[in-house]
Amino acid sequence: MDVKERRREKEKETVGCRRSARSVLNNVRQPASQAIRMRMWSIFVLLSILVPLVAPINVSAYMINQTTANISWIYPLDTNNPDDISLLGGMIKGFYVIVFAPLSMQPPIVHRNYEGTIGTQYWDIVGNLTPGTTYHAQVKAFTKKGDGKPSVPYIFTVPKEDFRE
Repeated sequence: MDVKERRREKEKETVGCRRSARSVLNNVRQPASQAIRMRMWSIFVLLSILVPLVAPINVSAYMINQTTANISWIYPLDTNNPDDISLLGGMIKGFYVIVFAPLSMQPPIVHRNYEGTIGTQYWDIVGNLTPGTTYHAQVKAFTKKGDGKPSVPYIFTVPKEDFRE
């Protein structure tokens, strides 16, 4: 082989190496771009589901007097799950307490509340109840993004007569 042929062979090898290097880079970039797309998708999904995912549980009503009740509930959380802790720590802004009488023309009583201890018991004092009326109490958490699922209604009846002694 003469010098010109050797140069041509070297150029072919170099071009082949460049092409294979590019193909390697392209193959590396593809999974990286897919990883970035997946990460962006997971952030989008997280941002779109920042509404509370579970409903409050154990809603109950304790009558304080003939027109006032203490509505209490628990917001369930798993202390081993950092997502639950972060929801309560920064994203949940409070709870709506909705008390309504389905057989009455009275408008529902709606309170915004955040009284209680994270992961244990929450409560709200609801007044202006009518003696002898049956009410349904529901609670739902809310964030900046929206409202969560409402709890199962707790049904209670306000006594007609003063029960205090």
